Amino acid sequence: MEVAGRLVVLLALLFAGTGLRIGGVLDAGRTAGLKALAYYVALPALVFVSTYDQSIGGDTPFASMNVFVTTLVSIATLSMLVVLVG
Repeated sequence: MEVAGRLVVLLALLFAGTGLRIGGVLDAGRTAGLKALAYYVALPALVFVSTYDQSIGGDTPFASMNVFVTTLVSIATLSMLVVLVG
């Protein structure tokens, strides 16, 4: 049920933003400010909220390192593809 509540809030924010854009309240400058706020404040807060109650002791060091290396290689591969294609 918690997921449904978060989804409703997310959809409400999307609809509010669309309404503000159509109404002319959100221009390019305000949109840039909101993007910066989302990137520098909301995204780190989301990462914190998603991980603060997780147990680190339950994971083995090998599993954590495996996830780290897999993520690093995936991001590097995707970046190389973007550079080569674009």
